[in-house]
Amino acid sequence: QAVFLDIDNTLLSFTAAAQDAMRTGMAKLGRTYTDDIWPLFQTINNGLWQQLERGELTPQQLYRIRWERIFAALGWQEDGPAFEELFRTGLHESAVPESGALPLLAALDALPAAADAQSVLRVAGIYDLAFLVAAKRTFHGKSSPFFIILPL
Repeated sequence: QAVFLDIDNTLLSFTAAAQDAMRTGMAKLGRTYTDDIWPLFQTINNGLWQQLERGELTPQQLYRIRWERIFAALGWQEDGPAFEELFRTGLHESAVPESGALPLLAALDALPAAADAQSVLRVAGIYDLAFLVAAKRTFHGKSSPFFIILPL
């Protein structure tokens, strides 16, 4: 038996990690993260992920254009792809458990999770998994009715 849980905004707060990554990255650019940036990020980011899910973009294309679009909307002249690297690094260095995540994990014997989140789970102090499912080791995405896990 296994329990499948998504990590983002289930076990760990993607919102808090993303905001931390933006705050840190923007400070490196001499910019200030303000609360009005979050809804703009969500709108642009969610639209790009929908395009990705429809096969209109590759992950590499999304990563290349995400911050170019956000910076353009902010009226900032910054290097979007370079900031993408700062942002993604920041995401993997920040981990804020969601309320109730630690007690839940303490009660489970096994937890399949995305391999890309290994480092984030370690930072959060909740990386003690018996089984790990990597998105890169599946034939279909998590929303697909044909989700298939490849063997180790």
